[in-house]
Amino acid sequence: MALEADVHWRQGPAGVPEPVTFRIAGIERSVAAVLDRWPGSEIGYVKIRGEDDDLYILRYEDAGNRWSIIFYQSDEPLPEGIAGVKPHLV
Repeated sequence: MALEADVHWRQGPAGVPEPVTFRIAGIERSVAAVLDRWPGSEIGYVKIRGEDDDLYILRYEDAGNRWSIIFYQSDEPLPEGIAGVKPHLV
């Protein structure tokens, strides 16, 4: 299950949307690092490490106008409000 996210982004390499900050469950987080990118013509994915040291994979559609979180990995319990995202633990 994906969770819609409010993402502030900039143009990254080759014009691919690159998240700078994102908001979920009313909490804004900064992107500490972009770890990987899977660009596509209409849908693409970006793997990031948040400032909270958690891993996220964000999906974007329509050239970055619509974002969702499709993967979340953390050593901590899911933050309240994002229970719809199934954690993938290592």
